[in-house]
Amino acid sequence: NEFISTVAIKVELEPSERNSKDNKTGTKQVVFGMGKKDASIHEVLQEVRDGEVKREGALKHRHDVGAPLESLLLYTTRSCFFGGVHAEGKPGSVVVVPYPFREEKLFELQVHAGPVTRMCLNYEHTSLFSASADGSFAYLQIADKSGKRGPIAQTQ
Repeated sequence: NEFISTVAIKVELEPSERNSKDNKTGTKQVVFGMGKKDASIHEVLQEVRDGEVKREGALKHRHDVGAPLESLLLYTTRSCFFGGVHAEGKPGSVVVVPYPFREEKLFELQVHAGPVTRMCLNYEHTSLFSASADGSFAYLQIADKSGKRGPIAQTQ
């Protein structure tokens, strides 16, 4: 599958994996890729030795989101993904996908008439900015359910 957007993070190894002679860093790399053909987020584990990727990743999980998402972002607390809908005939929406993945209705907010082309978070992780092929720009404030702004993990 071809990816239209990716996010790569390093995660701590499990204690059983940490004893491996091959991995001295105590971390592994996880890549999340938005599939172009199947409109799913693919969670791929990559083997990293001494800071270098040693082999192609193994698919750990695939989560269907229903539409291809451009500019996939993983929120600072790793509690959710933000993605912009980039599909023919669909308006430009910002979608929030909870992570770890679970089967629940995704939060979607239409903010553009055309497909979303770019997204980014501000430095404080309290605002999301998106731009569209239609020339519009959107500013969204990020808050938890109680209305507190900022990284969600700090408020729970």
